[in-house]
Amino acid sequence: MKTQNLFLNKLKFILPTGVMFALMAITACDTQNTTQQKNRHSNQTSDNIANHDEIDSHCSDLKYHWSQSYPIPLYFHESFPTEYIPIFKNAMARWESTLQQSLFTLQAEVIVSSVIPDPSDKKNVIYWITTTNTNLASSEQGRVEFSLNSINDQILEADMLINATFTNFQFFTDTPRTTNDVHLESLFIHELGHMLGLKHSTSETSVMKRRLKAKEQRINITSEDVSQFHCK
Repeated sequence: MKTQNLFLNKLKFILPTGVMFALMAITACDTQNTTQQKNRHSNQTSDNIANHDEIDSHCSDLKYHWSQSYPIPLYFHESFPTEYIPIFKNAMARWESTLQQSLFTLQAEVIVSSVIPDPSDKKNVIYWITTTNTNLASSEQGRVEFSLNSINDQILEADMLINATFTNFQFFTDTPRTTNDVHLESLFIHELGHMLGLKHSTSETSVMKRRLKAKEQRINITSEDVSQFHCK
C-alpha cells in the first residue's frame, strides 16, 4: 500500500494465538537537508490484522544492503539486561556460523541516552524498552528501525527495540511459563535478520517468517534465509 508522501508498505499476518511475530512497515520520507529514509520492521500482537502484500522473488523485495562492509558494529543501550547478553550473542553466532562470515561486532561502549531510539547518533543500538512512552506499541514484540540513503536505498544505521513492557506477553529463554510467552532467542535471531537487511519470508521454516507462535522456537537459519542474505 502506498501513500503519496510516506510510501508506506505493510506486511501483516494474523495468528491463531493472537501473537504476531513480524509486522514489517517500511516508511520513506525525504525531509529538507537529509538523504535518509526511516524504515521500521516490527513484531506485533493483534487479533484483527489481515494478511496481504506477498513478497516476490526479486532481490529488492527480499533485502536491503548496507552502505558499509561487514561486520556491523552493534552497541547495547544501558537499558539492555546483562543477563540476556549471552542469549543475544548466541543469536549472532547462529547467523555467523550459518553464513560462515563475521557479521556483527559488539562494541564495549554502552550507550547512555534518554532519546530512544536516537537516529542521529550514527550507531546501531539495541534497546530494551520497559516504558510505554516510545513509538513502540504495547502489542509489538520488537522492532528494527533503520535509515536508508534515499538515492540508493542502502542502510546507514539500524536500531533494535525489544518490547519489555510485558503488557500482552512475556519472554522465555528455556521453558515457557504462560501460554503467551515469546522465545527470546528466536526474536533476537529474527530482528538480527532485519538488521542484516532481510525482509520477511513466506517460507514456513524461515527465521524471517512474519509470525512466531507463542511458545514456538525458531532458531535454525535455513538455506532460504542464506539465499536471501546473498541476494544482490
